Amino acid sequence: MKELLAKEPRVILFDLMADPKFQNWGIAVDDWRDSYRLAAKTEKFHIRLQTDSVEHFDFLCKLLVKKPHGLGAFENTMIAVDEISMFCSPYFMPQSFKDLIRLGRHTGAKFMATTQRPPDIHSLILSQAKEWYIFQMHLPRDIETLKKFVPDIERARNLKTGEFILWTPTKEND
Repeated sequence: MKELLAKEPRVILFDLMADPKFQNWGIAVDDWRDSYRLAAKTEKFHIRLQTDSVEHFDFLCKLLVKKPHGLGAFENTMIAVDEISMFCSPYFMPQSFKDLIRLGRHTGAKFMATTQRPPDIHSLILSQAKEWYIFQMHLPRDIETLKKFVPDIERARNLKTGEFILWTPTKEND
């Protein structure tokens, strides 16, 4: 994720667990207001929001989609979430998050997320994803969930650390 985000000029990363792999990535803040202030000051930014507040996430999703689009500060921004299952489940997803996934393209918003357990996230995320990076997995439930979408997903059982399958809905390759 870190390598993919490095290519984006405008990123807000929800680093929910203060993951050491993101320790030196971007400017760390713990409130969405600080994110807004930083984003409003510069054309390019990498902001690491260290909070697991559903309210902060919800509000930021609203700013990325609804008018006035974060007053321009968040237009054309990538929002990334490490461990997306903290903000949704297979049965629930906040409306503002649904709006971001469905309508964010109108403000240039992009979205990237990670999860260790595909069955634990809402199907809207899976259905709207343009690319999936699938790493090693062994649990039958995880394999069964992805089997509906990804041909030959059984290969994921044998991947080594750092290896992945890149799958896109329009092009089945790795």
